[in-house]
Amino acid sequence: MLAGKKSVVPFFNKEEAEKRGANFKQKRAYKDFAVQDGHLITGQNPFSARSVAKLLIKEVK
Repeated sequence: MLAGKKSVVPFFNKEEAEKRGANFKQKRAYKDFAVQDGHLITGQNPFSARSVAKLLIKEVK
């Protein structure tokens, strides 16, 4: 994995989400990327905070 954490992290979100039927979307590492599915809003990484905030503000208006 990119951050080299496989030896210390018990599972990876993507793998676990896909096992449970999730449609996992991602972009290149360290890029801004946020998605919304109904009321669920999530971002790929800390660089996505602004995009997540914009979706949240749009949702609560």
